[in-house]
Amino acid sequence: MLDLIVAMNSTGLIGINDTLPWRIPEDLAYFREKTMGKTIIMGRKTFASLPNQAPLPGRTNLVVTRDANLHNFAPEREANIIAEQYIKMEDVFSLDKEKQAFVIGGGEIYRELLPHCGRLYVTFVYKNTPVNEYDDVYVYFPLTISQLINEYNIEHESEVYVSKTNETKYQFFVFCGKKSDDK
Repeated sequence: MLDLIVAMNSTGLIGINDTLPWRIPEDLAYFREKTMGKTIIMGRKTFASLPNQAPLPGRTNLVVTRDANLHNFAPEREANIIAEQYIKMEDVFSLDKEKQAFVIGGGEIYRELLPHCGRLYVTFVYKNTPVNEYDDVYVYFPLTISQLINEYNIEHESEVYVSKTNETKYQFFVFCGKKSDDK
C-alpha cells in the first residue's frame, strides 16, 4: 500500500536549495511517528539532502534513481540503520501491496507516484517564503493545498497548531481518494 507524506505551504512549496523551507520539530516528530518501521521511498536528490546522506533509522530506505550503476547497491551501515537500496521507478510498483510504504519526496517522485497513493498525509504550513529568483532552487508538490482540498476526500483535519520553537502555524490533513472516484 503506497501512501505519501509531505509538508507544504499554500503554493505547494516543499523545498529550497535541497532543504526544507522551515523547521517545525512537531512536524518532524509526526513524520517519524508515521514512517517508523515502514518502507520509505524517495528520489536520489532527497536522499542526498538527508543528514550525512545516511538512511533514516528504523525504516527501509528505497532510493529511486535512473543511474543503473546504483541499482541493488546496499552499503553496510550501523546495526540500528536499515541500509538504503537504489531502485528503478518500475520496481516501486512491485513492492508488497500489503505493507505500508511512504513516498517522501522530492518533487519529481511525488509527481510520478501521487496517482498511485492511497492516503496523503499533508502538513500544511502557514508560512509563505519569499522567492529569490536569482540563486535559489525551489521544489513544489504537484498540487497546492487548495487543489488537494477540492480534488481529494479529507479523512482527517487537525486543528491549527503553533510550533513551540518558532511560532509557525501548521495543520495536519489526511486525504484519501479523489472526489471524482466517488461517483
